[in-house]
Amino acid sequence: MIRGDECGFFSGSHAMLGKMVKSEYSFQPCIVEEFQIDKQLWKVQLADPIFEGRSLTVKEKCLSFAWYAAPSKCWTVLPSFLRVSPTSIGNALFCDKYVDEGVEILEEHPVLVVSNKTGLAARWKLYQESRLSGEYGAVQTAFEEFTDGGVTHAYMEDAQILMKVSDDCQGVGPEAVSRLAGALARWQSNSLNVSINFSDSQSALYRFACKANHSCEPNCVTVFDMDTGCMILRTRRRVQRGEQLTINYMGADPDFAVSSARARRMILSKRDFVCCCSRCVREGGEEQQSCLAQYQAELARDLERQRKKAEEKRKRKEEKDKEKRKARQSSKQGSRRSSSRKGRRILSL
Repeated sequence: MIRGDECGFFSGSHAMLGKMVKSEYSFQPCIVEEFQIDKQLWKVQLADPIFEGRSLTVKEKCLSFAWYAAPSKCWTVLPSFLRVSPTSIGNALFCDKYVDEGVEILEEHPVLVVSNKTGLAARWKLYQESRLSGEYGAVQTAFEEFTDGGVTHAYMEDAQILMKVSDDCQGVGPEAVSRLAGALARWQSNSLNVSINFSDSQSALYRFACKANHSCEPNCVTVFDMDTGCMILRTRRRVQRGEQLTINYMGADPDFAVSSARARRMILSKRDFVCCCSRCVREGGEEQQSCLAQYQAELARDLERQRKKAEEKRKRKEEKDKEKRKARQSSKQGSRRSSSRKGRRILSL
């Protein structure tokens, strides 16, 4: 990773220019090449073909990260004692030897990174680039290795909206919409939050670290290295041979750590899954094989109750606002009548 003053970019990152002195360069997409330390400027190449590969040097404040796709030569090779194997909830990361507590067992360069500032639009742009460009063919293959978490259907509406506003996707069929929805679901189900730039947050996909599933009592912890952009996987207790490696999706959030199993599951439902880790199963007094379907139903009921409460609160607020408007209108009408009577008395005098 190339570090500037407060920002960092991987070489080849796609970014956006801000308002420039020359208006023709303002808000143009570009590709980051290097940081010139002596000048404290970033060298970028304009991405639009009309500029014919023209390069510029710009101030850091005029540059914002958009997305990054790593060339395969930058990808991390999985250590021989780690493996990815399928499970009932998708691919997972396993360790095939005993590892002591506090050992760094993986340091991995990201495959894909997107800015959270532009949300789904950035993920859509990156999805398009990786599908249409032969340069990112290997990236697309790696992306397909991630599970969609079984929630593709939840992103169909978002995919339809994105396709409607895209200039190059008019008249596309339902298969294309479903494919994009699956891509959005993969990001939601697998990405990790990182902080490449201080002024923004990003989501990243690491080919192996992101296959460490969630547990409320994980055997590993992730550490993001801001200098390199790598994700480090470190054991937080002794790991047994053949054990699945897990992390806590909520990081070191103290409130989450002390919450009940039901509360934790409610929080994690935002990532579209029901947690059935050993801690949740133990605290709930459940049987591992039967708890998933049971708590999917219970979670759905809880979410529906929350939705109804929110709807009732919204209606009460609308009624109060309506009453306030009526009161203001009545007050204004009373003031006008009073002014009218006063005017008539003056005329009669």
